[in-house]
Amino acid sequence: MFFIHGKKTARIKRDTYHQYACKNCKDFDLDIRVYREYFHVFFLPFFPIGYKEVKIRCNNCGEPKWIESVQKHYEKTSRTPFYLYGAAILLILLIVSCVVVEFTM
Repeated sequence: MFFIHGKKTARIKRDTYHQYACKNCKDFDLDIRVYREYFHVFFLPFFPIGYKEVKIRCNNCGEPKWIESVQKHYEKTSRTPFYLYGAAILLILLIVSCVVVEFTM
């Protein structure tokens, strides 16, 4: 049977942070992106897997940063969007509708 599945990464949040200065260019403009890996079936996201990954870069010079307190904060506060459970929700709705139709007949 032909079964397309795999893993992909989705950006779930993007923000700018102005509290820390870049050591390279002394600019206070950091770009923060939060990613989450998910499992897909036929390119429909089924459920998220793994942990959230936070990437911080300077908007001016592009140098990557590692600020542990900011990374932990964004890992805690960023929520996984419901569409990463899309195929699982569709499957549950299909099963529930089949059960309801079966019992109403």
